[in-house]
Amino acid sequence: MSRAKHVCFVCSGNTCRSQMAEAMATQILKDKNVQLSSAGVYAQNNAPTMPQAVEVLKNQNIAWDGRSSLLDPSTPVDEYVCMTEKHVTVLKSMLPPSATCSVRMLIPGTSIGDPYNLSVAVYEKTRKQIHAGLLDYAKTL
Repeated sequence: MSRAKHVCFVCSGNTCRSQMAEAMATQILKDKNVQLSSAGVYAQNNAPTMPQAVEVLKNQNIAWDGRSSLLDPSTPVDEYVCMTEKHVTVLKSMLPPSATCSVRMLIPGTSIGDPYNLSVAVYEKTRKQIHAGLLDYAKTL
């Protein structure tokens, strides 16, 4: 079997969107040869996942107890999957010129808004948007 493709989901603080994407991708991509992670371009290491994100994941029978990670461009990653165009831009500025990884949006041409500290209803809308993006993304692997 070939080496698993390392896919890292990226957002700002890595306490909402990218962790939700990682958690859902764990189920959606379970039959693919992928290693999953998430990080934030502005994250503080080890912050807990927002409770609203944990709640909407739990409502989908996904147990999640993640911690945030600041994106480290020296970590070997095959593909970064970003939530917004701004994340793509910031991430590309962080990568060394020799980087061979790909960088893309989860939903090409569509930014996924930041639900940070908003209502559970907003997190649920975000979860649905990420889920739809992941279903399309799975077809590319």
